[in-house]
Amino acid sequence: IYMSIIHLNNSKLLGHLIMTRFEVVFIATPALGNLVPIVEFADLLTKHNPQLSATVLTVTTPQRPLISTYVQSRASSATNLKLLHLPTVDPPTPDQYQSFIAFVSLHIQNHKHQVKNALLNLKKNESNSFDSVRLVALFVDMFSTTLIDVAAELAVPCYLFFASPASFLGFTLHLDQVDPVESESELAVPSFENPLPRSVLPNLVLDANDAFSWVAYHARRYRETKGIFVNTVQELEPHALQSLYNLSLIHISEPTRPLYI
Repeated sequence: IYMSIIHLNNSKLLGHLIMTRFEVVFIATPALGNLVPIVEFADLLTKHNPQLSATVLTVTTPQRPLISTYVQSRASSATNLKLLHLPTVDPPTPDQYQSFIAFVSLHIQNHKHQVKNALLNLKKNESNSFDSVRLVALFVDMFSTTLIDVAAELAVPCYLFFASPASFLGFTLHLDQVDPVESESELAVPSFENPLPRSVLPNLVLDANDAFSWVAYHARRYRETKGIFVNTVQELEPHALQSLYNLSLIHISEPTRPLYI
């Protein structure tokens, strides 16, 4: 999150800006591969800028006790980072999904009301006092894009934290052009330098089930966010980042880029 540098002659207003704290909210898919990176990223942000505080909204999944254990251990060591359990909702019924990706996507979607209430409670704490806290952003992850609707409704800027590398981001953005039942032996993906043999592709491409349609849906919604924070560095994935630049996801000439690495 970037803040513009402005010239202030009014010392009272300058003092207000210095004292104001900025709250950033994160929502993560209830899986360790998604939750751990987003918690660590939130912690890094708060340590980098003491004016930032972060709240991670966690989704309860009784069938995954390791997640609860991690959340409890991480919460006890946090400073400017809070982990907030959302109220439980009924999980999707087996007739509503065929894959785990579809299950978690529906499960998170069913938390829209709870996420909205959590954001509203944070916004209630906003004030004009010198020690006020302002809600400035909601971060979703790769499987929680249905919550972009909540951010839009409340006029909260929404960003995507993508825990996987840029090459996989490019892969997901390319899924709309992939036929999951196509018999070709290789798949050409712009973010990969070489065509991919179908034998190494994830099951969501090999199996024509609801996982494919859900990942493609999420990828389409990535472009609705204000920016994408991706887990990579330029030196590691120059080709993948160049391919995203070609898709106009990176605008180097602009002061605030929509893709952060």
